[in-house]
Amino acid sequence: MKILGGHRVTYPASAFALRKDARKDPLAKTPEADWKELDVLLLSAAPIERRPADSGVALATALPADLAESYADCLGAIGTIYLERHGDGVGQRSHHSYEQVGIKLEQIRKLRNGGRAKVMLVNGAEKNEDRIWACWAALKAKTATTFVTDKDFAWSVLKREIPELGQVA
Repeated sequence: MKILGGHRVTYPASAFALRKDARKDPLAKTPEADWKELDVLLLSAAPIERRPADSGVALATALPADLAESYADCLGAIGTIYLERHGDGVGQRSHHSYEQVGIKLEQIRKLRNGGRAKVMLVNGAEKNEDRIWACWAALKAKTATTFVTDKDFAWSVLKREIPELGQVA
């Protein structure tokens, strides 16, 4: 399939592989060369969907229970990148038993900082606290060259970074 002169690349169905099997599993190989060739990367930050405590499942995902439990207190996710606070910044949480198969936060930052690709974070519409914090975390993690949203959502995210702005509006 060609779209605007590009080509599609088939990725593994699973977003995570067991670390002990990752080196032997051909589906666990990330397409490193393809990430470097991107011209545009569209991202969206999502809050971590929590389930009621009595459901027996930590997150509203199809992740293995131990992985879901490990990610339950993250600020948000960009695809399979789960974000957490790292000191004054935000970084990617990893798990001791699983390897993430998709693009990693460092690869996104390389695209963003390399100047070749445009990395756009597109968020807004559903203005609730969890979504605002997830978007703030994605921006704080230095993922995007461009933030596409509406004025009200942008203002809400900006107030998370500079709380004093809450007194202005």
